[in-house]
Amino acid sequence: MTKIKNQRIIGPIALKGFQAILQPSKKFENYVLSLEVEDEDLIASLETEFEELMEELKPKLKNPKRAVPKPEPWVEVDGNPDVYKFKFSWKETKKPTVTDASGVPITNPKVPLYSDSIVKVAYHLGGYISPDGQSFGVKLYCDGIRIIQLPGAGPSLSTNEVNDLFGEEEEEGFTFDPAAFAAAGEEDDDNIPF
Repeated sequence: MTKIKNQRIIGPIALKGFQAILQPSKKFENYVLSLEVEDEDLIASLETEFEELMEELKPKLKNPKRAVPKPEPWVEVDGNPDVYKFKFSWKETKKPTVTDASGVPITNPKVPLYSDSIVKVAYHLGGYISPDGQSFGVKLYCDGIRIIQLPGAGPSLSTNEVNDLFGEEEEEGFTFDPAAFAAAGEEDDDNIPF
């Protein structure tokens, strides 16, 4: 894989606002990822890169005097000038890979990847010129998403942590017998011993 120029990684960070990451939005049939960033150094770096990309685009314009430059793709959050909203969007053909925290790809659209999910996002800035040549600008391109935590779901406890919670003494009740489970599963699902 070739690394994209000036690719950045942000996070772990909470998603904020409307999300359509694993399945497209019904209204526009595109995918959307939104988050809010509070990092002055990052914004300053992005603004510098934004200006450089805009300058690189100018010689490629059909009519530079008439072309309309678009503003930065991040916007201040109302009432808080130190927080910026980042909105990534893409079409079906440009979907970034989404993985869990261990790197396993996630494609099931039923995974509840909504606002307040904690993620890491790999992204870069890229310039564009509208098809009619009348406007140009810079867009946030999402390269990959790693899910760290789903909303309302804390990290899973290990076997030792669960055992520490309940104590070390054995209790009467259900005990799992893998051999009985395997034998019952071979015969008929109705005979599974639990």
